[in-house]
Amino acid sequence: MNPGAINEAVKTRFDMNRFIGIWWSGHDDDLMVAGQKAKGYKALSWNIPGKYPVIDDIKKYVIDKGLSKIKNADTIYRNFYTRGIIISMMQAEAIRTAQKHFNTSKVNAEQVRWGLENLNITEARLEELGMKGMGYPIKTSCEDHSGHHPAWVLEWNGKEFEPITNLIAPMNDVVRPMLEEAANKYAESNSPWPGRNNIPCN
Repeated sequence: MNPGAINEAVKTRFDMNRFIGIWWSGHDDDLMVAGQKAKGYKALSWNIPGKYPVIDDIKKYVIDKGLSKIKNADTIYRNFYTRGIIISMMQAEAIRTAQKHFNTSKVNAEQVRWGLENLNITEARLEELGMKGMGYPIKTSCEDHSGHHPAWVLEWNGKEFEPITNLIAPMNDVVRPMLEEAANKYAESNSPWPGRNNIPCN
C-alpha cells in the first residue's frame, strides 16, 4: 500500500513536500523504488536510523559470523531495522524487569505483562545498551501502556531517511480526555468484561 501510494504520487507529480505518513509509512524499501523522485517525502518516527554501538555489535557478533539471514548489510542502518532493535530491546527489558521484581529467572506470561507495564528505560540505560540517540527514554505504567511519547519527522533524501525536526510532543491535554471518554463509553456498552489475570495492575 505504501509504495503504491508513493509511486502514484510520483506519477501524478504530487508535491512530495506535502506528503507525510505515519510511523508505519517510513519504510526505506517503499521509497527506494521511487528513489530521488520521492525526495521530500516525510514520515513520523519514534526512532532515528543510523549507526550506533548496538548495531556495530550486531554486525560483529551476528552478521559477520554468518548467523543472520540478512543479505544486504546496509539494511541494519535503515529505519525499520533500527525500530526492530528498539522493539526487541523493550521486550528484553520487560523480561529483565519482571525477573528482578519477581526474583526468578523463569518468568511466565503474567509476570512479563507486569514487566511491560513497569518499564523505565532511562537515557542512561539507552547509553548502556549502545542505543543513545536511536530512541528516547520510555516509562510505562498500568494506566499508560504506550507512554504517549513524542515523535520525530524523518525525510527521504532520495537515498535514505534522515531526521528534520526535534521531538514533537503529543497534545496529551487535548487528546487524553477524548480518549478516556471514548474508552469509558466503549467499556460501559460492552460490559461485563472477563477478568484479566491473577496479577493486579499496579
